[in-house]
Amino acid sequence: TLNEEKAILTDKLTTSEGTRATQEFQIKSFETELNVLRTEKVKSEKQHQEEFNELNQKYNVVNKELMETKTSLTLISDKKDSLDTQLAAFTANQGASQQEQMEKICKLSVENETLKKQLGTASEHAVQLLEAEKKIKELEDKIYSREAERRKLHNLVQELRGNVRVAVRVRPLLGNEPNEEKDEFGAVKCDKHASFVTLQRSDPKKGNAAFNFDKVFDDTTTNKDVFDDVSDLIQSALDGYQVCIFSYGQTGSGKTHTMQGSLDNEEMRGIIPRAVEQILQTSEKMKNDGWNYTIKTSFLEIYNESVNDLFAASSTRDSSQKYTIRHTKSGVQIDGLNEELLSNYDQLEGLLARAQRNKSIA
Repeated sequence: TLNEEKAILTDKLTTSEGTRATQEFQIKSFETELNVLRTEKVKSEKQHQEEFNELNQKYNVVNKELMETKTSLTLISDKKDSLDTQLAAFTANQGASQQEQMEKICKLSVENETLKKQLGTASEHAVQLLEAEKKIKELEDKIYSREAERRKLHNLVQELRGNVRVAVRVRPLLGNEPNEEKDEFGAVKCDKHASFVTLQRSDPKKGNAAFNFDKVFDDTTTNKDVFDDVSDLIQSALDGYQVCIFSYGQTGSGKTHTMQGSLDNEEMRGIIPRAVEQILQTSEKMKNDGWNYTIKTSFLEIYNESVNDLFAASSTRDSSQKYTIRHTKSGVQIDGLNEELLSNYDQLEGLLARAQRNKSIA
């Protein structure tokens, strides 16, 4: 009966809410630990950077002194060779007095002692240089170790939240739609603090239908709110994990608004421009930790079960060309797509406009 089905669904919903509450508690615990680690990482990076700068400065000073010493040693060596030649000449010169020879020999001895002292100073500088290089290597190893720990915790949180997540976003009523609906909310009711939406059936006898999701965005949600919920996945991509975010829905449901939005309006920017901005900013910051990124982008559409390269001009596009989709260890690859090197955010608007011009229109 309908009441029995309702009771069963209620029990399932209660169980699901209990499981979700437990998972949310675990996620919050890991997020708290991750935030602590992030704070420690920032503090540690600052301390390490200061020590690194100090050691690097000392390194440069010692290196400069070492180069100057090497130059002095070369001059002294040349001088010594010259003195040795002169000494040999003096010894062979029978016409010179013994007193003159002794004076010049004493002078040569003093210069040799000076040379020995300078050689000792150069050795000390070389030892200091090696110690500075060793300390720099230790600091770099600490930074890499902390970064590996952060990556592990960050992606553990993502796994707890679910490797596959399904969210729903309800767009507001537009145009004349509010006048056509009996209810101010239309046929769909949802609470952004809950994980389900209610669909109002046209036949009241059948009752309302409830659907559970990992996340619910109501009609007051902004594009920034949506991106804040998925931004951790962008960091996972930078950490080397495969990430895919896509929107699905009927025409006019708000897919393009959510994914692309408007680049001219900060509040209206969608997931794609915000993700690109985060990738560029984070990759620039991570250069200090020894990471270097090369960022390339491609743009495609699947239309009538065919893959179309949107970076290829529609006027020159070969309709008979087939793109091979391959599943490799590094992820999904599509052979033959045009790729563009992305080095700054200003390029994005031109690339999106170029892809938009080449999209198929039904």
